[in-house]
Amino acid sequence: MTTILSAFLLALALSLVLTPAVRMLGVRWGALDVPDARKMHLTPVPRVGGVAIFIAVGVTMAALLSIDSGVSGTLVLDRALVHLGAGAVLCFLTGLIDDFRPLGARVKLGAQILAASVAFTGGNWIAMGFFQSLGWAGGLLSYGLTVFWFLLFVNAVNLIDGLDGLSGGVCFFASMVMMVITLMAGQYVIAMLFAVVGGATLGFLRYNFNPASIFLGDGGSYFLGYSIAGLSIMGNVKEQTGIAVLIPLIAMGVPLFDTLLATVRRFLRGRAIFGPDNRHVHHRLIGMGLTTKRAVLLIYAMTIALCAGALAIVHLKDRGASLVLLILGMGALVLTRKLGYFDLIGVTQLRNWIGDMSHVSGISRDRRAFLDLEIEIRKACSLEELWKRAEDAFGLLGMDHARLYLTKACDGSEDAVPDGSTNRDRTASGHPGPNRRMPVFLWNARAASSEEGGKRIERRVPGEAWFYRVELPLIDDGTEEVLGVLVLSKNHDLGQIGPATLISVEHLRRTLGGALARISAAATDAGEEPDLGRGVARIGGADV
Repeated sequence: MTTILSAFLLALALSLVLTPAVRMLGVRWGALDVPDARKMHLTPVPRVGGVAIFIAVGVTMAALLSIDSGVSGTLVLDRALVHLGAGAVLCFLTGLIDDFRPLGARVKLGAQILAASVAFTGGNWIAMGFFQSLGWAGGLLSYGLTVFWFLLFVNAVNLIDGLDGLSGGVCFFASMVMMVITLMAGQYVIAMLFAVVGGATLGFLRYNFNPASIFLGDGGSYFLGYSIAGLSIMGNVKEQTGIAVLIPLIAMGVPLFDTLLATVRRFLRGRAIFGPDNRHVHHRLIGMGLTTKRAVLLIYAMTIALCAGALAIVHLKDRGASLVLLILGMGALVLTRKLGYFDLIGVTQLRNWIGDMSHVSGISRDRRAFLDLEIEIRKACSLEELWKRAEDAFGLLGMDHARLYLTKACDGSEDAVPDGSTNRDRTASGHPGPNRRMPVFLWNARAASSEEGGKRIERRVPGEAWFYRVELPLIDDGTEEVLGVLVLSKNHDLGQIGPATLISVEHLRRTLGGALARISAAATDAGEEPDLGRGVARIGGADV
């Protein structure tokens, strides 16, 4: 315990001394964070604070390796530690370069994956018990989970680094609680390394807390996120399964929660996943009227509560741990609502999007039923059969009226519009209307009435009905000729069109066009004109 405390104090002292010197170098080198509309500070601030933390941790580690007493005597440069250190250096240098000359998102992501892979090759992986029974597939799953683990922590710390002292304070509390948990588990070397990271971070916070004179920068945030992720794997997570994996996730709950929300929010709204914005947790708190200092202190309080929850889970048995997780989950849901993230994501739009995805993918029952109708329509051998099957499709789409105008005879002969035709004989798009020599197919789902099911429907304007209306040209894909025009309409007062209806309408248009072309081609090949009659009018499915 004395060695661990000494390591903490040494890292703290080095960081306190190094940070002011690094700050002056940052100003001289021009590594400044210039304020803009997304940032909270008003004057340029050096953003190379991670250099001080990195040097403090490195020097402390070197000192511990040179002392052969206590816990430090068990600290050896084995393969796992060397690979973890190499990955940390790579991650730090990537962020540091980005602090001076911004790198592309793909370059940074590639460097982070490479750094995580370096750690993995050294034996630092998350190995769930069931992975071993999967052979090489289990190895791939372990690799994917390990890389995701590193990426999650690295980017979580980076994304939350938006207010003075925020990311540094969260990392300090997380390091301390992980130090205590690894001590309790008998992982003394890992506990000492967490103490080193915590001490170096606390020394930096002396100059980073509001009002900050130096920022962590990408180099520092990448290094801290990578270190906490890697040490967590080397400690409890590597040796245990199940609930133990959640301990570091809970301790770093605020930045991880913010990262996952940011990813979901940007994905659902079609924005760049790695692009910056001002909708993170700390931005929302500032928008609610909190000062920078109060927002940071509130997030500190959340982090301390989460750390206490992590400690409680370690002590409690399965049922108690499940209760703590349930409470934390409910708290996260309440926080999401209070911060207005439901409005940012757009719950109604999200529900519609999920419905569209279900419809397009064919998972929904209605989409599968509609697909069956499309297949039956394509198999139709006559216009009468085609229209009869199309009626079922109209009903499934929720339409109220349908009308089909044929612009060409199905045997390929030209159809002249009769003399004396008026505008009423044409559709709104100019296609010929109900020709006296051509069939006109009609379909009504219900009588045109202002009542439905005994309940009067209020109209927007007394005596007027509001209609959705769409005209669909039915095209022969082979010749690109318009064979007919399908007019669909829906009475708004009798119900609204579903979000995915127009997608199905387009599928129906193509299906009917293909079926008409096939019927026309079959009649032409047979050398006879199909019996078209004067047309069929149907109301509610009955001939009239």
